[in-house]
Amino acid sequence: MAAALRRALSAAVAVALLAAPSASADSWLYEKFTTDGHVRADYNAQGQQVTSLILDRQSGGAFYSRQKYLYGVFSIQMKLIHGNSAGTVTSFYLTSGDGPGHDEIDLFIRSFRRHADLPYPGGKPMSVHATLWDGSFWATRQGEVKVDWAAAPFVVSYRGYSADACTPDGEGRPLRCPTGTDRWMSRQLDAAEWGTVAWARKNYMHYNYCEDGWRFPQGFPAECSRN
Repeated sequence: MAAALRRALSAAVAVALLAAPSASADSWLYEKFTTDGHVRADYNAQGQQVTSLILDRQSGGAFYSRQKYLYGVFSIQMKLIHGNSAGTVTSFYLTSGDGPGHDEIDLFIRSFRRHADLPYPGGKPMSVHATLWDGSFWATRQGEVKVDWAAAPFVVSYRGYSADACTPDGEGRPLRCPTGTDRWMSRQLDAAEWGTVAWARKNYMHYNYCEDGWRFPQGFPAECSRN
């Protein structure tokens, strides 16, 4: 009887251990973000939490942070759509909103220097966004290249999100900053990091708005000649 009870308890513990990751797989996502559309949270074979955005004919997907930030370091790993992804747009960025004059920082392969005579993100708190949507009208010259819906659903996966950043208090002042802010507040890219940026541009950058004359027939934005 005692042996049978031990076997039953061992089996119950094993089941509980196997079930635990699935039960808590969405905690990282839903604790820090609000979701919209097709979003899935799961664990991969290595036991790492993965959040996926899914695009089909009915809807895309997005998640955006509950917290807003003013300054900081943000990081995430993304696995992009395999194969032909023409017309789909996925991103990871900071934005203060959608209206005219909003601030936005797209977190890819670029270091933007501040110039006194050029627009630059100011004191508007921004939230972290990740999106996947049918952007063929925007991305392929008013839909010149259509999304291949036969290949749907399209999936982009994210893991390893971290934010080491200052958050606004009340109306944006004062700031609440993590300990050791000086390690990144005035940091500049070193030679090796500039080399990584150049490598990424050469091998992975397929679009640069500073080369898109179709989008800017009256001339490129002023920063294009500076950076």
